[in-house]
Amino acid sequence: MIAGLETITSGDLLIGDTRMNDIPPAERGVGMVFQSYALYPHLSVAENMSFGLKLAGAKKEVINQRVTQVAEVLQLAHLLERKPKALSGGQRQRVAIGRTLVAEPRVFLLDEPLSNLDAALRVRCVSKSPVCINVLAAR
Repeated sequence: MIAGLETITSGDLLIGDTRMNDIPPAERGVGMVFQSYALYPHLSVAENMSFGLKLAGAKKEVINQRVTQVAEVLQLAHLLERKPKALSGGQRQRVAIGRTLVAEPRVFLLDEPLSNLDAALRVRCVSKSPVCINVLAAR
């Protein structure tokens, strides 16, 4: 319901102080990261992280600043030119998380993506988003 994948049938969904029941999902400011990171194999780390911002029409300076800032937090700065196939699983997961963080979502939905991160990096990642909800998948 938070992401708009299901219809809200009763009650109110608030993000911050804003009622989201009638707000289209694309306008809710929700970022999602899944355990399956789904990176574009032909794009570099920097291009993968900036993809959504480019589609949204963000200015190049803003894109570069956000990618650089998030890459530093996620310890990816030295990998920005690499393609996903040259990365470890944990590095790929950080790129997927970074792709969401650069968009500065109001809410950050996670489907177990932090399991590949060490404890210190997990804390740094989560602290970059004001609201972090870890969605535990039923298996």
